[in-house]
Amino acid sequence: MRHFNCQAKPKLTRRDAQVLWLVERGRSNEEIAARLYMSPHTANWHVDRLLLHFRECYPRERIRGRLDIVRLALLERGRVREPVRGG
Repeated sequence: MRHFNCQAKPKLTRRDAQVLWLVERGRSNEEIAARLYMSPHTANWHVDRLLLHFRECYPRERIRGRLDIVRLALLERGRVREPVRGG
């Protein structure tokens, strides 16, 4: 069983955590921008930072986009369990 607990530095900023919360709820960059009073470009920059953060935390995982960020964030919090593979 793998443990999902990121020890990577630097940790997420408060703003990154806010963006992650909205990404987990399926919000687009435009929706994130409106909610957090930033431009869509800045929202995209924060999502890119999240991708880099989770890739650094979990180098063996294939992290391609938002869905992978959400999956790993939920696994870290213990809100979902990793599926059993194989038999």
